Amino acid sequence: MTNQEFENLREEFLSKEVELLEWKGGEYGSYCDRLLNFKEIANFVGLDGTAICLLYLLKHIQSITL
Repeated sequence: MTNQEFENLREEFLSKEVELLEWKGGEYGSYCDRLLNFKEIANFVGLDGTAICLLYLLKHIQSITL
């Protein structure tokens, strides 16, 4: 792969990432607070938002290790 091919591929991935972040952002939180889902769940269970983020991450890690 040439440097130019690599740069083209990187740009394609970055543009897809932006599209995905914009699309999923509306599903997971309001547009005024993108971390609203973590805060609401944290409030429900009496943890902080960081702990909830870690739990979500671990859920995904666990699913790919099976």
